[in-house]
This record gives sequence, structure tokens and C-alpha cells, in this order.
Amino acid sequence: MGHDPICDCECHRPDKTPGMQPHTEVEVDEIPNCDFCTSPAVYDGRTSLGAWGFMCEKHFKDYGVGLGLGLGQKLKNKNGTQNKK
Repeated sequence: MGHDPICDCECHRPDKTPGMQPHTEVEVDEIPNCDFCTSPAVYDGRTSLGAWGFMCEKHFKDYGVGLGLGLGQKLKNKNGTQNKK
């Protein structure tokens, strides 16, 4: 069922990969603008339209499909720079 039937240790179960984060946040040097408007983006993710894009809170609620690997990540500013205007 997706893992080695001989070895059921934690390191080989796909849902228990050691050291892996849930991939719901990503650090960026600069926060980009939303691809739907000019507001600062809060998320980088797949949309219900099929394409990926940067989204503000409003547009993530309207078009985002979720957070996690293959879905999207919340943007986190790693060095304190201001958002693009």
C-alpha cells in the first residue's frame, strides 16, 4: 500500500518521512504582488483554474485549492523587506 511491505519502520512510511515539514510555508526574499490584483501576495499555489499563481488572502479564498506539497504554500518574508507596490 505505497510502502515496502517488508519494512514498516517510520522512515519508510510516506506519511511519516523523518525531518520533512508539511510544506505549507516557504520563505522568500521579497513578497510579490497577487497575480489577480495589486495587493501583496500571501500565498503561492495552484488555483481552481489549473494554473499556479501568487494570491492575496481574498483571491486564495476564491481560487486557491489548499496548502501543502502540490497544492500551495504561505509566503513568509525571510529578511524583512517590504512588499512590492
